[in-house]
Amino acid sequence: MRGSEKKIRNAAFTRLSSWRTYIDIGAAGGDTANPFIDNFDNIICFEPNPNQARLIHPDITIYKCALADYTGTADLYMPEHSDNEEHASMAPERVKQWQNSRVIHSVKVHQLDSFNFVDVDFIKIDVEQGEMAVIKGAIETIKNNKPLIMWENKRKENVHVGELLRQMGYTIISHKTELLAQWQH
Repeated sequence: MRGSEKKIRNAAFTRLSSWRTYIDIGAAGGDTANPFIDNFDNIICFEPNPNQARLIHPDITIYKCALADYTGTADLYMPEHSDNEEHASMAPERVKQWQNSRVIHSVKVHQLDSFNFVDVDFIKIDVEQGEMAVIKGAIETIKNNKPLIMWENKRKENVHVGELLRQMGYTIISHKTELLAQWQH
C-alpha cells in the first residue's frame, strides 16, 4: 500500500459513514483514486495534466481540468530542473517559491460548483498550494453535501483553509501532513 492510499484509509475511512461519491481534486496518476474503486459508488477525478490523467483507472470519471475559484485558463508550472509532473502547480504562491520554473501545459480551469455534483461524501484536495482557491470555488457543493474534506498541509501552508471551513460549521482534524474537515452534525 502506497503512502497516499494509506493516509486516506487511516485518516478518512474511519470517519466516513456513506460511500456514494468521492471527488479527488489533484488526482495526479490516480494513486489516491485507483485503489478505492471498490469502496465508493462513484469516483470523480480532476487532473489537468494529461500525462498524469492518462494513468487514472478507466472506470473512474476524469475531468482533465484544474479547479479554482474562477473559470478560464491557467498555465501549469514545474520547477525548471524537475521531471516529476505530479507536483506541477498553477498556484502563484507555489510558483513564486521556485527559483526558476517552466510552463508544461496551458489548462482549463473551472469551479467545482459549476458541476452541480450531489451525494458527495468525500473530497480530497492536493493541488500544490492552490487548495484555498479550490474551496472558494466549491462553497455550494460543500454546503449542499457536507462531505468529509481532506487536504494537503505539508508545510503548514494551508491552515487558512481550515479557518474558512470552521466558519462553515466544520471541525478540523490534523492527521500527520494532512488536515481533515468533518461536518459537525
